[in-house]
Amino acid sequence: MPRWLPLAIIFGLFVGFAAWYADVTPYRTPGRLIHQRGSVPDVGAPDERQHANYISHLVNERSFPVLKPGSPDLIETYQSHQPPLYYLIAGAMGEPTKTTRYLNIVFGVCTIFALYRLGQLAGKSDSAGWVCASFGLLPGFIMLNAAITNDALLFALCTTTLTTAIDGSLNGWNWRNILLVGVLAGLALLTKSSALALIPALGVVWLLELKRKSVSPISLGLGIIALPLAIAAPWFARNAALYGDPLGLTVFKQAFTGSAQASMFINEVGPIAYWTDWVLWWTARSFVGVFGYMDIFLPTTLYFVVIGGLLLALAGHWLSTGEPLQKPDRRPSLVLGTFFVVVLLLFLQFNMTYFQGQARYLYPAIGPIAAALGIGLSRWFGKKPIIAWIVSTLGLTILNLYILTSVLPTEFARRIT
Repeated sequence: MPRWLPLAIIFGLFVGFAAWYADVTPYRTPGRLIHQRGSVPDVGAPDERQHANYISHLVNERSFPVLKPGSPDLIETYQSHQPPLYYLIAGAMGEPTKTTRYLNIVFGVCTIFALYRLGQLAGKSDSAGWVCASFGLLPGFIMLNAAITNDALLFALCTTTLTTAIDGSLNGWNWRNILLVGVLAGLALLTKSSALALIPALGVVWLLELKRKSVSPISLGLGIIALPLAIAAPWFARNAALYGDPLGLTVFKQAFTGSAQASMFINEVGPIAYWTDWVLWWTARSFVGVFGYMDIFLPTTLYFVVIGGLLLALAGHWLSTGEPLQKPDRRPSLVLGTFFVVVLLLFLQFNMTYFQGQARYLYPAIGPIAAALGIGLSRWFGKKPIIAWIVSTLGLTILNLYILTSVLPTEFARRIT
């Protein structure tokens, strides 16, 4: 088999499925949520209406919106605190429409390629890269890349930043890849503030190189840590002047008070049930795929099967008797592990205040997650890793086809009034 063919197949499947999700998901369509709060102005993709409103403001007002807690139109403007990069790119296409969703498919393709390179570097083989890239076909991940949201650009920039940094660590640094890492990380900070999780991971990259003394520590530190912060500094300064803090967290908390409070759930069901039955179970299901405004679920048995398969793939790191084709390098694991832990801690901290059991807050770490799943699954098949790619790609293809043909058309029709 030509070495390019498996990746080309994944690209084709991703683009086809993402376009299908974009088509089948209603756009700015009012209706009702069956499992939640009744009538809503939009039953489509989560927060898409508000992201589209941000773009519209840029296009029509030629200025960035300002988040105003307590504003009567807060339901339409609560994404106004977001950094501007995605909205500037989308706004160049004009007034947002349903076709604006296709922009994020382009960013998703970039993420898929970065996953391939990440698996190739960490697993030291093309086949590991194929398997890692195949986990970009998770329905919940594709769905976010088929909607108007800044998440898709964040995923692409975070994953590409990590991949480029690990490539530099393994294959040598020069001024080009140092600058590339710094610029990519800076653009990620201008996409969403959660990209700050990159800074500790890049700090680990710097510490590892400091130990090896293979590059000037001053040049590397300035390039991959100071440069991203400098790129984002004007936006941080604008927030500090406007909201009182660089990230706009104060005004975000004031505007987010209407969200479900963690304390309410803990008082009602207790802390153990809150973290297991609510945060863990909701997040696990949305990692596979929960659609609309967290209102369209798959059959529970199917969730158990898919989650069990993912855990089995992960267990290949410890339970498989097959040896890796090459001795693994610990540097990618340290960098990816740091990034994943920071993203996870931010997610847990968020859920300590608000109930937000949604995997989209963990998907910025799709790189570490896909690498762990892909390399773990490859271990189960020893010297025939192509079978691992077939298993993951075929399984996720069947899952997406089932959702797109048998679930979403019927479920969205039930919610449109």
